[in-house]
Amino acid sequence: MDTPTAPVQLSATPTTTVEPTATPTATVEPTVNATSTRTSLVVVQVIEPLIEGHPPEITICAVVVELREATDKEVTVTYVVEPGPVNSASPDSDYRVPDGIKSDLVFPGGAPAGTTRTVVIEVIGDRIAEKDETIVFRLTGISGGELVADQDEQMLTIIDDDAI
Repeated sequence: MDTPTAPVQLSATPTTTVEPTATPTATVEPTVNATSTRTSLVVVQVIEPLIEGHPPEITICAVVVELREATDKEVTVTYVVEPGPVNSASPDSDYRVPDGIKSDLVFPGGAPAGTTRTVVIEVIGDRIAEKDETIVFRLTGISGGELVADQDEQMLTIIDDDAI
């Protein structure tokens, strides 16, 4: 059994033909410049919980920011480290960031996929019985690339090792 079909409408735009009045003396060939329009993606890798430790012990946490795609131009990422939303850790007494709580990470043009930059967070040990504390590492801006949604922030948990 044949299925009825709807009529097809075509539309056309009239064209105008122009006759040359002179013979061209040169032929221009189109040129193509290969430029990348891809945007480099940047993510923060998952941070594992840390054991607090005891004075004068400092536990090092290396937060890794990764370039997911090769880039032909420089990519600059801004980050911030701040107290977490639950049982907030205190800067300078629970943790410190030697390179600053807010700074930029730069991936140079020509960097391959998988290139990383590391931010060190130092967890300062104490002998105070307290709840586990949190710190947030957040990518807050980027130029020359794109932050991957839901992968631009991580929470670090400092596990207290003192009896409560």
